[in-house]
Amino acid sequence: METPVCPACTPFESQTTAIARTRFFHAFLDSRDQKTPGRLFIVTHEHIPALREWPEEYWIEFGKFERSLEKALKEAFDPKEPRKLINLECKMNLARAEGTHTHWHILPRYQNAITLTDPETGEVLIFQDSFFGKPYDFDSRNYRKVSSALMTAIIKKIQEKLNLSGIEGAQFSSI
Repeated sequence: METPVCPACTPFESQTTAIARTRFFHAFLDSRDQKTPGRLFIVTHEHIPALREWPEEYWIEFGKFERSLEKALKEAFDPKEPRKLINLECKMNLARAEGTHTHWHILPRYQNAITLTDPETGEVLIFQDSFFGKPYDFDSRNYRKVSSALMTAIIKKIQEKLNLSGIEGAQFSSI
């Protein structure tokens, strides 16, 4: 039986959805769902199955990295929205499995529709958060995939607003 490949262990440089990394974490777009543009993950580099196992330096760096990503999402998409919602969740449903990475879901929520143009096709796409102010719909049948060209455009929008200064060893992905 073939061992499944851990997507978080894929070298950062070869991750097509990578945004940025720090000494202990990396952030990448959720390639399965961009129903709310900028939905992403923050993942530990190491296989650490529980938050209680994080040393203090992880918590400090995570706070800086998450805050920077959240601010970039707010500025990149619908910056005029004064009370932008960002859901942050640590889901450890697979923590029972060996080799689990602690990971966080960052789900930007948009009161106003977001309009993006697919750079490959020129198609204008409207993203409406129909569950704004309510729990996010995690039903995978309702996920919204986007083209790799649009995924790259979303990454670039986030990176343009992402300030990594003050985070030791932080760097952007090269897309």
